[in-house]
Amino acid sequence: MLNGKPVGIATLVVSKRFGLVTNIAVLQEHRGKNLGSAMSLNTVSEAIEKKADIIFLQTEHKSTNEKFYKKLGFSTKFLGTAFALDKLAYGAKQAVNVCVKVKPGDKIIVITDNKTKNAADLVIKEIKKVTENLEVLVLEDYGKRPFQVPDVILEKLKNSDAVFVIADYVFGEIPTFYRPLNECVEKNKLIMASMVELNKQLLSEGMNADYEKIREFSKQVFNAVKDSKEIQVTTELGTDFSLKCRHNWAILDGFPTPGKWVNLPDGEVLTAPTGLNGKIVIDGVAEFLGVLTKNPLTVEIKNNVAQKNSIYCSDKKTEEKFIKLVFGSDKNSSKIGEFAFGTNLFLKKLCGNLTQDEKFPSVHVAFGDPHGSLTGTKWKSKLHMDAIILKPTVFADGKKIIKKGKYTL
Repeated sequence: MLNGKPVGIATLVVSKRFGLVTNIAVLQEHRGKNLGSAMSLNTVSEAIEKKADIIFLQTEHKSTNEKFYKKLGFSTKFLGTAFALDKLAYGAKQAVNVCVKVKPGDKIIVITDNKTKNAADLVIKEIKKVTENLEVLVLEDYGKRPFQVPDVILEKLKNSDAVFVIADYVFGEIPTFYRPLNECVEKNKLIMASMVELNKQLLSEGMNADYEKIREFSKQVFNAVKDSKEIQVTTELGTDFSLKCRHNWAILDGFPTPGKWVNLPDGEVLTAPTGLNGKIVIDGVAEFLGVLTKNPLTVEIKNNVAQKNSIYCSDKKTEEKFIKLVFGSDKNSSKIGEFAFGTNLFLKKLCGNLTQDEKFPSVHVAFGDPHGSLTGTKWKSKLHMDAIILKPTVFADGKKIIKKGKYTL
């Protein structure tokens, strides 16, 4: 403690003659004050008081920490091998074995491209450990994107047990590429995991989660809102809107079922809102615009439609790009097509990639396409532009769901 506040931590585990010193750490702003030394020596003294006569710790060989502990009186007695979790491999394994549940003998199709190749190769490696019946389709081999998904790809999908789409998102491909893929999956009762814009960060963060717990929590959120008639959202930055719930709610929890796709990393509960009215302050991440934390964008919504003359952002390039996308894509791109709760509680910060960030524990809206296959809506758009609202307070029919960014369920 320093001035009544904790500034560091040290852990001691004693068992009979043995005392293990571990977890010694000091807050960054208090380092260089010999606090680490003091805590270490105090921990050793406590071990001795508890009758431990063999006091030890573990640290990396030839590291700064090793030199630090030698100065305190420790000496190296033996060197051993440590096994660390490979987060990239674990993330890929989660996608293959836990979420999609690939089985020996399954016929798997992987659709990928050159941009996502490095991450896709890690997933492919895990698939090959389970089944050799694998075909990899590289989109650049079929022409220049954006393009209409070739019939030959759709035919291959029909004869597969599961599909992984690990490719970059190219603007304009929703109606020509992703929607036909989704329709093929639904019609033929296929299993598909979409891993759009997958990279190593997403594998090591969003896919390093307990998906059983995500499924459980997503179901909890779903049950809390599925019968709601109205939802209200406010933030301290000025977001203040309400919406009506008249369409289907959908759970995307990382576990695809026949005829239903998921978007990994996953964790969200969504619907297509109606009658959304009020102000939205986008202060998280927005598709195509990046992180807006330092330059939030404000837009008024009337009866589900963005109002062009209300848009403001201190970064005028961001403001202009938003206007071009929302009002220049098609006749429906200025509509709010989605309202969703992020339910991946294992995400602790935004990374700038909407594939993962929309699952961050908060709420988001999307301008454009309403995911009709999930929500039951009939209108469509070639734009689907997610935008995250941070630290919201959310009520569903008067019941508090989130308070200042923290779930209250």
